[in-house]
Amino acid sequence: MDEKLIRRYHDVKKLADGTTNDGERQNCLNILARLEKKNPYLKTEYTKWLKYHNDDDSEDDSEDAFEWSGISSMFDRFVSFTEKAFGVRDAISAVARCQLTKRFNSRSVSITVSIPDDLYESIVVDFNHEQQRVFLDTLANQIKSQIQQDFSQ
Repeated sequence: MDEKLIRRYHDVKKLADGTTNDGERQNCLNILARLEKKNPYLKTEYTKWLKYHNDDDSEDDSEDAFEWSGISSMFDRFVSFTEKAFGVRDAISAVARCQLTKRFNSRSVSITVSIPDDLYESIVVDFNHEQQRVFLDTLANQIKSQIQQDFSQ
Protein backbone atom coordinates (compact mmCIF):
# COMPACT_ATOMS: atom_id res chain seq x y z
CA MET A 1 0.00 0.00 0.00
CA ASP A 2 1.14 3.53 -0.74
CA GLU A 3 3.11 5.00 2.17
CA LYS A 4 1.90 8.48 1.19
CA LEU A 5 -1.71 7.36 1.78
CA ILE A 6 -0.80 5.79 5.13
CA ARG A 7 1.01 8.97 6.24
CA ARG A 8 -2.01 11.06 5.21
CA TYR A 9 -4.26 8.74 7.22
CA HIS A 10 -1.86 9.06 10.17
CA ASP A 11 -1.82 12.87 10.00
CA VAL A 12 -5.61 13.13 9.82
CA LYS A 13 -5.99 10.62 12.68
CA LYS A 14 -3.51 12.60 14.82
CA LEU A 15 -5.41 15.79 14.11
CA ALA A 16 -8.73 14.13 15.02
CA ASP A 17 -7.28 12.78 18.27
CA GLY A 18 -5.58 16.05 19.21
CA THR A 19 -8.21 18.67 18.45
CA THR A 20 -10.69 20.05 20.95
CA ASN A 21 -12.91 21.53 18.25
CA ASP A 22 -15.87 19.19 17.68
CA GLY A 23 -16.44 20.35 14.09
CA GLU A 24 -12.82 19.81 13.17
CA ARG A 25 -12.82 16.39 14.84
CA GLN A 26 -15.97 15.38 12.95
CA ASN A 27 -14.47 16.52 9.64
CA CYS A 28 -11.36 14.45 10.35
CA LEU A 29 -13.46 11.41 11.26
CA ASN A 30 -15.42 11.82 8.00
CA ILE A 31 -12.17 11.94 6.02
CA LEU A 32 -10.91 8.83 7.83
CA ALA A 33 -14.17 7.00 7.11
CA ARG A 34 -13.98 7.88 3.40
CA LEU A 35 -10.36 6.75 3.19
CA GLU A 36 -11.19 3.45 4.95
CA LYS A 37 -14.21 2.89 2.71
CA LYS A 38 -12.21 3.47 -0.46
CA ASN A 39 -9.24 1.39 0.82
CA PRO A 40 -10.56 -1.53 2.92
CA TYR A 41 -7.07 -2.66 3.94
CA LEU A 42 -5.91 0.79 5.01
CA LYS A 43 -6.70 0.32 8.69
CA THR A 44 -4.77 -2.98 8.81
CA GLU A 45 -1.83 -1.51 6.89
CA TYR A 46 -1.88 1.57 9.13
CA THR A 47 -1.73 -0.62 12.24
CA LYS A 48 1.31 -2.41 10.82
CA TRP A 49 2.90 0.87 9.78
CA LEU A 50 2.30 2.38 13.21
CA LYS A 51 3.70 -0.69 14.96
CA TYR A 52 6.78 -0.61 12.74
CA HIS A 53 7.38 3.08 13.41
CA ASN A 54 6.75 2.69 17.14
CA ASP A 55 9.17 -0.27 17.20
CA ASP A 56 11.84 2.00 15.73
CA ASP A 57 11.50 4.25 18.75
CA SER A 58 11.62 1.48 21.36
CA GLU A 59 14.78 0.04 22.85
CA ASP A 60 13.33 -3.33 23.91
CA ASP A 61 15.76 -6.00 22.72
CA SER A 62 14.46 -8.90 24.79
CA GLU A 63 14.16 -12.31 23.13
CA ASP A 64 10.54 -12.66 24.25
CA ALA A 65 9.54 -9.40 22.55
CA PHE A 66 11.15 -10.61 19.31
CA GLU A 67 9.18 -13.86 19.32
CA TRP A 68 5.88 -12.07 19.93
CA SER A 69 6.54 -9.55 17.20
CA GLY A 70 7.17 -12.43 14.79
CA ILE A 71 3.86 -14.06 15.72
CA SER A 72 2.09 -10.72 15.48
CA SER A 73 3.60 -10.13 12.04
CA MET A 74 2.44 -13.56 10.84
CA PHE A 75 -1.04 -12.89 12.19
CA ASP A 76 -1.16 -9.48 10.45
CA ARG A 77 -0.18 -11.10 7.14
CA PHE A 78 -2.88 -13.75 7.62
CA VAL A 79 -5.51 -11.07 8.33
CA SER A 80 -4.38 -9.08 5.30
CA PHE A 81 -4.56 -12.19 3.10
CA THR A 82 -8.07 -13.12 4.28
CA GLU A 83 -9.30 -9.54 3.79
CA LYS A 84 -7.98 -9.60 0.23
CA ALA A 85 -9.48 -13.04 -0.41
CA PHE A 86 -12.91 -11.95 0.81
CA GLY A 87 -12.61 -8.72 -1.22
CA VAL A 88 -11.89 -10.74 -4.36
CA ARG A 89 -14.79 -13.07 -3.57
CA ASP A 90 -17.10 -10.05 -3.21
CA ALA A 91 -15.93 -8.71 -6.58
CA ILE A 92 -16.56 -12.05 -8.30
CA SER A 93 -19.99 -12.48 -6.72
CA ALA A 94 -20.95 -8.95 -7.79
CA VAL A 95 -20.80 -10.11 -11.42
CA ALA A 96 -23.68 -12.51 -10.67
CA ARG A 97 -25.91 -9.46 -10.12
CA CYS A 98 -25.15 -8.20 -13.63
CA GLN A 99 -27.29 -9.22 -16.59
CA LEU A 100 -25.95 -9.98 -20.05
CA THR A 101 -28.40 -9.76 -22.93
CA LYS A 102 -27.57 -10.93 -26.44
CA ARG A 103 -29.65 -9.53 -29.27
CA PHE A 104 -29.48 -10.43 -32.96
CA ASN A 105 -30.28 -7.62 -35.39
CA SER A 106 -30.36 -7.82 -39.17
CA ARG A 107 -26.74 -6.63 -39.46
CA SER A 108 -25.19 -7.12 -36.05
CA VAL A 109 -25.19 -8.89 -32.72
CA SER A 110 -25.41 -6.77 -29.58
CA ILE A 111 -24.41 -7.86 -26.12
CA THR A 112 -25.67 -5.52 -23.42
CA VAL A 113 -24.37 -5.49 -19.86
CA SER A 114 -26.82 -4.23 -17.24
CA ILE A 115 -25.40 -3.36 -13.82
CA PRO A 116 -27.84 -2.30 -11.07
CA ASP A 117 -27.31 1.31 -9.91
CA ASP A 118 -26.51 0.39 -6.32
CA LEU A 119 -23.96 -2.20 -7.44
CA TYR A 120 -22.31 0.22 -9.88
CA GLU A 121 -22.02 2.86 -7.15
CA SER A 122 -20.55 0.29 -4.78
CA ILE A 123 -17.98 -0.79 -7.39
CA VAL A 124 -16.94 2.80 -8.06
CA VAL A 125 -16.93 4.04 -4.46
CA ASP A 126 -16.37 1.03 -2.20
CA PHE A 127 -14.24 -1.38 -4.20
CA ASN A 128 -10.49 -0.88 -4.12
CA HIS A 129 -8.39 -1.08 -7.28
CA GLU A 130 -7.82 -4.85 -6.98
CA GLN A 131 -11.53 -5.58 -6.49
CA GLN A 132 -12.42 -3.39 -9.48
CA ARG A 133 -9.87 -5.25 -11.63
CA VAL A 134 -11.23 -8.65 -10.56
CA PHE A 135 -14.80 -7.48 -11.22
CA LEU A 136 -13.92 -6.29 -14.74
CA ASP A 137 -11.92 -9.45 -15.54
CA THR A 138 -14.76 -11.68 -14.39
CA LEU A 139 -17.33 -9.65 -16.34
CA ALA A 140 -15.13 -9.79 -19.45
CA ASN A 141 -14.91 -13.59 -19.07
CA GLN A 142 -18.71 -13.77 -18.89
CA ILE A 143 -18.99 -11.81 -22.16
CA LYS A 144 -16.32 -14.01 -23.75
CA SER A 145 -18.17 -17.18 -22.74
CA GLN A 146 -21.41 -15.80 -24.25
CA ILE A 147 -19.64 -15.40 -27.60
CA GLN A 148 -17.85 -18.75 -27.33
CA GLN A 149 -21.22 -20.48 -26.92
CA ASP A 150 -22.10 -19.34 -30.43
CA PHE A 151 -18.77 -20.60 -31.80
CA SER A 152 -19.36 -24.08 -30.39
CA GLN A 153 -22.81 -24.45 -31.96
